[in-house]
Amino acid sequence: MNELAEYYKSRIGEYWFENGYLDKKIASIPKGKSFIFLADPHRREGIGNLMRSSDIIGYIRAVSDVKKVIIGGDFLGRERFTHHAVFELEDNMRSFLDVVGEDLLVVMGNHDLNTANVPVELYKEHILPFREVERILMSHMDRVCEDVSQKIAYLGLKGDEREELLSASRLHFYIDDNDQKLRYIMLDTGVPPIGNCVADNFGVSYYNELILQYDWLYDTLMSTPKDYDVVVSAHHFIYHEKNDVFPVVSELCKMLSAFRAKGKVVVNNLKSDNEQLTKYYAAGEHEYDFSACRASGKLAVLTADVHWDVQRYLYFDENGRYVSKPYEGEVLSDTGIVVNVTQSDAFGCTYYEQCYKMTADTNTEQCFDIVTICDDGNVRLTRIGAGIDRFVKVK
Repeated sequence: MNELAEYYKSRIGEYWFENGYLDKKIASIPKGKSFIFLADPHRREGIGNLMRSSDIIGYIRAVSDVKKVIIGGDFLGRERFTHHAVFELEDNMRSFLDVVGEDLLVVMGNHDLNTANVPVELYKEHILPFREVERILMSHMDRVCEDVSQKIAYLGLKGDEREELLSASRLHFYIDDNDQKLRYIMLDTGVPPIGNCVADNFGVSYYNELILQYDWLYDTLMSTPKDYDVVVSAHHFIYHEKNDVFPVVSELCKMLSAFRAKGKVVVNNLKSDNEQLTKYYAAGEHEYDFSACRASGKLAVLTADVHWDVQRYLYFDENGRYVSKPYEGEVLSDTGIVVNVTQSDAFGCTYYEQCYKMTADTNTEQCFDIVTICDDGNVRLTRIGAGIDRFVKVK
């Protein structure tokens, strides 16, 4: 065992190595393009994250070829004041950056502006500016962002208002891993409307902010280099109540289905009655043609927010209807995609009955996936900690 692996092993409880547990899980990772996906860290004083995942990830990186790590949003729960939120975000980021460095990719969560579930009259005590969130979460990454500076010129924004909206627009981006031939596409599924410059200027918040990213997603998929596989990650794709995707997410997933099949698709602007929005993204139908796309079509979709494991299968049926149903291990159709949600890594957030039990001082005290896009296009999610391995079958 190398010196770095020994160091991280010394920081992890021995129970992670009982009966060879962690080493056996690492040995079971299939051949392919692998990365780590961790959802909803939600570090909260007293009931939150036991904060051992970064050392476990350090060990995995030291003994395997797995290097990239995606944090799927929601470092924060809700801090009492803005300066508390800044401290928590910076401290959380530091714990992962010290281990992962530039291989850390971060998705914006709906809690990370520190306004989730905050009364309107108190939001100014809590809210972080988008510029501060971008600095803390994104500044270490060499990422490619959408330049919306000309597209928003019609709004006539100046000074801080303009800079805030530009920072918000840079929360969706892509990064290419040229060694693995893998494009990571990170989408922004939005935050509450209070104090949100996106809501102020476009009349949408939360997952509806994805509508603003449809054109960019198409361009990003179409510009993906030849034979590259694609990872799409976002925080908030799924209803808690139904374990199903939101309608605007279904429209976006139609694009991913067409990307897989290299065909044409019509996507609807479901907020066509919103005049603020339609000045930016036109009302009605939008056609996207993927027939000239050079990417491989192999795809993994990873999201968070729900706090328990969900796999949702979306595809065009024989009648041309776009169907969404629970994924039950079947081989995907040519247009089929699976949205994978990973349980929260936070010890204190697994009180829902759908969650796998997490117990301190055992190998269930943390929870994340090693995701592998296999050479044949199948996807395996190797669970580290609470829960079980999962699969997406293409062949």
